[in-house]
Amino acid sequence: MADIVSQSRSIELNTTVINFHGVKKLPRDSKFDAIVIDEAHRWITSYPKRSTIWHDIRYFTKNKPVIFSSGTLTPEGYSGLFNMLTLSDYMKWSKKYTTFKQWFLEYGKPYKIMINDHLIERYDRTRESKVLKDVEKYTVTITRKEAGHTHEATDRLVNVPLTKKQLGFYDKIDVYGMVEKYDIIADTPASRNIKKHQISGGMVKNEFDEYYIFKKNPKLEWLLKNIDPKDTVILAYHVAEQKMLKEHFPMTGSVTKNAEGVDYSHITRMVIYSMSFSAATYEQVRARQMNFSRDKPVEIIFLLSGIDHHVYKAVSNKKNFTSSWYKRNVNG
Repeated sequence: MADIVSQSRSIELNTTVINFHGVKKLPRDSKFDAIVIDEAHRWITSYPKRSTIWHDIRYFTKNKPVIFSSGTLTPEGYSGLFNMLTLSDYMKWSKKYTTFKQWFLEYGKPYKIMINDHLIERYDRTRESKVLKDVEKYTVTITRKEAGHTHEATDRLVNVPLTKKQLGFYDKIDVYGMVEKYDIIADTPASRNIKKHQISGGMVKNEFDEYYIFKKNPKLEWLLKNIDPKDTVILAYHVAEQKMLKEHFPMTGSVTKNAEGVDYSHITRMVIYSMSFSAATYEQVRARQMNFSRDKPVEIIFLLSGIDHHVYKAVSNKKNFTSSWYKRNVNG
């Protein structure tokens, strides 16, 4: 990469800049010499089926050089690389395979899981060394240090114990799949995880879209005791949490919507009140405070209560937190 940069020169480019959702609005007679796809891990890596956005982009990439750019190219494994890279006709897979499933027969490690008494095919495990061997020659990598960043993000994990009341809700959800007194239903593995996630944040939604608010909220109490609102960004997953936090911390945002395209390099610290279940979002959030001009360490505080510990373990190891992950790693 250093050689490429040193040999670069200033040239004038006639460019069209557009977001993923806007590609479908481009005139079909638009002519491009090359295509650059930034944040390439989003929208075009779904599998086994290709997304609508993939097909929108594919119309313009035929027989054109394509550059894929991402700071987290494979946050959830290598399966997403097939559909992404076959947007380019120069990728060897484009010539040999027409569908993901054809490719997966050679590069995948198939297995099945039981969901609602049905065996479901899974496609997230691959023969990683074989995939990487094919991809390596198309790849240019650069570390943050090589790019000029002087500070790496460090995670500070803060254990915030659940209250007796919150633990009681956890127990009822595990045993009965509901908290009947408050009309809270969690009758599937996925809904149980979501309800526990909400409970850990101090509030939980019932069947009528109303929130039960815990009188004692250990996470909020920790923030009020330890964090200065003036130089701290708080990011939360659930909208109700964000509204509650903004009453005390003006710089509160969404852990998903504020994960990309937002510069927090001027902020002293960031606190993750509640996490997304996405490994990609975890990586993107950690990069929000990084900037070439930043002159102080990057510390991200994660408040972990109850199920949050398992969510963090999954996403920090580049795995989405799903019901099947929870079953394998916690209840398995």
